[in-house]
Amino acid sequence: MVLSKDDYDAMTETMRILSNQPLMDKIRRGEAQFAKEQGKQHALIDPEDD
Repeated sequence: MVLSKDDYDAMTETMRILSNQPLMDKIRRGEAQFAKEQGKQHALIDPEDD
């Protein structure tokens, strides 16, 4: 099988995230909050505004 560079980059980024336990814990906490409707909506920060 041949992968495009974009597909390869996406796959390696997914593996990097999945292997980062503190980040995965944070994602799971956020998913649990969302499931309990305890999430908060925040405005995105525009890096151009700094």
